[in-house]
Amino acid sequence: MVYRPRYLDKKRNKPIKKQPVLMNTRIEQGKVIMYYSNGYQLICKKRHIECYDSEEKLKWWLGADGKGEIF
Repeated sequence: MVYRPRYLDKKRNKPIKKQPVLMNTRIEQGKVIMYYSNGYQLICKKRHIECYDSEEKLKWWLGADGKGEIF
């Protein structure tokens, strides 16, 4: 059997999935805007919550009644 270093072993060499980190939060014009490390923006308004990606495309929204949509 040939010696194989641990860092080359496929079972142990899995990429670590990093969770996005909250970087900044602002309040403007009645909405709370949260910026995350992966470029996403979470905008909370009185009626609904919206999430935008780094290219400013709407990813999902959730209304006060619990209804929403994922794009």
